[in-house]
Amino acid sequence: MYPTLIHIYGPLAIHSYGLMILIGLLCYTWLVLNNPRREKLLTKEQLFTILGYGIITGFVGGHLLYVLTENRTLQALVTPVGFSILGSVIGVILFLHLYLRAQRIPELPFFDLITTYAPIIQAFGRIGCFLAGCCYGSPTTLPWAITYTNPEVEAPLCVALHPSQLYSAVLLFGLTFLLAGVLQYRFKKPGQMLGMYLALISAERFFIDFFRYDHTALDSFCSSISPYQGVALLLFSFSLVLLWVVSRKKNHGAHS
Repeated sequence: MYPTLIHIYGPLAIHSYGLMILIGLLCYTWLVLNNPRREKLLTKEQLFTILGYGIITGFVGGHLLYVLTENRTLQALVTPVGFSILGSVIGVILFLHLYLRAQRIPELPFFDLITTYAPIIQAFGRIGCFLAGCCYGSPTTLPWAITYTNPEVEAPLCVALHPSQLYSAVLLFGLTFLLAGVLQYRFKKPGQMLGMYLALISAERFFIDFFRYDHTALDSFCSSISPYQGVALLLFSFSLVLLWVVSRKKNHGAHS
């Protein structure tokens, strides 16, 4: 595949992963801006400000979880290599929890809005992973296996692998349709869409990791699961508690 699409000059280049993330962010921003609920919660300027902060905290959270789960050294913290989508999700949620309160923006309705379309960014990101040759799958003899030959990729060369990145992308596009096309019209209590999003993406990650081959098992817990599957289990448990709590509340702050 092609980690670098266009080399500009020196270290400057257009990378496939970055381009896919940009496309995902543009699609996501357009969807959120045009959701009728957005105008009732915040202005366009406020949304763009939050998106800017979200990109920064998402990168920091994703890199931090990568360093922690992959047992990297502290020196790896200052090296912008390595990224975990689950870490990004956790980092953004923790930041927004504080920021939204300070700005007096309704917290749960806003989370419901932004998580309705969030999987589309992750889906395009996984296409970027596929093109870059990271987050690669385990060896397989299936007819749709992918074999990398470009020495720039992180994946093993000349080995038939599961296209785990594409498995993930298909599921995440499906989750986008499920959340935006179905569930947002059925779940009306503030916090329910957030809970469903967290439950679905953690389940997706837990399932996909059985096909991945780019990290070691979590030996201290279970030799058959990865560190990210452990995080996914915790996130899934949290989402169930959140759904139970918000579902018990009276429907005073429901979406329209």
